[in-house]
Amino acid sequence: MMKFIKITSEGSISTIELRNPIYKSLQEEVGGYIEIVRPRGFDRPYCMIIDEEGLFKDGFKINQIGSYLYGYHEHGQPIVGDVVIAKEIETFQGRDISTLQDEEIEEILNFIKNLNIQEGVN
Repeated sequence: MMKFIKITSEGSISTIELRNPIYKSLQEEVGGYIEIVRPRGFDRPYCMIIDEEGLFKDGFKINQIGSYLYGYHEHGQPIVGDVVIAKEIETFQGRDISTLQDEEIEEILNFIKNLNIQEGVN
């Protein structure tokens, strides 16, 4: 099992465990085709998995925390739907998604907890 952090569009934050095939599991968690983006404030190797087509879906809901982490307040591009925070690693075949270690999860959760997110990302 691989560990990740999931942030829902309702603002719930939890640690989740996913099984292989990991890309299929990630698609189920975010509700569509996945896109990997870089959250601001986190250095590599951390990344955020989002629904690539989220903005085009009816009834999409902006993810306040995900949008803030992505830098919405700087460039105006929101993140919609649920997001998963993961780690990217280099392999012989290129970059791949990897599990978060317990200490990394704690570090990320503390970072998110200390954010000063303004309500009303629309």
